[in-house]
Amino acid sequence: MNLKFLTEHSLEAAIIVVLVIATGWYFVIYDLQTAGVDDIKARIATMDDEIAEVESDLQRAASLRYEIDKYESEWENFTSSLVSTENTDIVLDRLRNQAEDYSVHILKSQFDFAPMLVKIGTDTPKPIADKAELILEGRGRFFAIGDFLEMLESEPVIADVKFVELAYQKAVDPEIYFKARMDIFVLNDLKENQ
Repeated sequence: MNLKFLTEHSLEAAIIVVLVIATGWYFVIYDLQTAGVDDIKARIATMDDEIAEVESDLQRAASLRYEIDKYESEWENFTSSLVSTENTDIVLDRLRNQAEDYSVHILKSQFDFAPMLVKIGTDTPKPIADKAELILEGRGRFFAIGDFLEMLESEPVIADVKFVELAYQKAVDPEIYFKARMDIFVLNDLKENQ
């Protein structure tokens, strides 16, 4: 009877032990799987954030590429409109023709390359385009001169009109004489031997 009691209780005890171990084992495995799932969810969330950041960077890169292409095109158009220091007569002819469109007559013109010449032989970087000074003297009616000078300021090769002097010379002459000093962009092709 004693043996039978032990066998019956040990069977119950063994079943309880197996149930406790199985339950413990289930929760250990479940917890490990839950932790693994949480880890995977965290990685997915991190990757989603990284993907969003990369997509944003790609959009900014596309926008920057468009801006760079636009500015490169503008720069190319600008530099193609410039003339070399040896061909400044092309600019003068164009300015004379434009002046005639405004009924303004150019009487005298003079280029001064001194600002560019001081850079030759120095460590100063040599830009592709540089400023030379142009002095124009002419005559025309007051408003025509004003319109001509306004047009000059909108020209891409004209850096800025720095000085304008107006003079009325004769009482019988309705035209006004002017002298204008401006910086004009030219291709920087000056060499040390010039």
